[in-house]
Amino acid sequence: MKLKEPLKHKGRFTIETVDARTGRIIDRYSFDNMLTNKLRKTYLAMLEGKAELNDLKIQSFAFGIGPSEPSSEDTTLEGEIARYPITKCDKIGNVLRTVVSIGATGTDSRGTTINNLEIRELGVFCGCDEKNISGTPGEGIMISRVLVKIDKNENMILNIIREDTINL
Repeated sequence: MKLKEPLKHKGRFTIETVDARTGRIIDRYSFDNMLTNKLRKTYLAMLEGKAELNDLKIQSFAFGIGPSEPSSEDTTLEGEIARYPITKCDKIGNVLRTVVSIGATGTDSRGTTINNLEIRELGVFCGCDEKNISGTPGEGIMISRVLVKIDKNENMILNIIREDTINL
């Protein structure tokens, strides 16, 4: 008898821009993404007892200006300019939903803003030092990198919603 044990992990983004004055949704679109080999290697290290569960706790989303196509070998963004800690995280069934909501000022804890910049890449990071979640560019385990086209300004709120689905 042949048993099949597929573990399928899928990430999906929804990007939502909201008018800061009225609260009306301006634009909303969703897309799937590629997961990195670093994520797969960390899963295996956990099974070997060489990594801890907290190494895969999603802690921040980073934004950059790098133009190159994502690769499963990516470990950092090409041109990280800002990083924001998770605003909200909840789990429903086999779906983990993490949200980063960036207000009208667009400023992260380093004082960097993404307002009036052409954001072209977005990365999801785990395993960051709790005291430096939005600190050092490239810190932590990047589990996903996608190309985006986000032109945020001070008149909008930006919501990045990521859903990780694991089918056992």
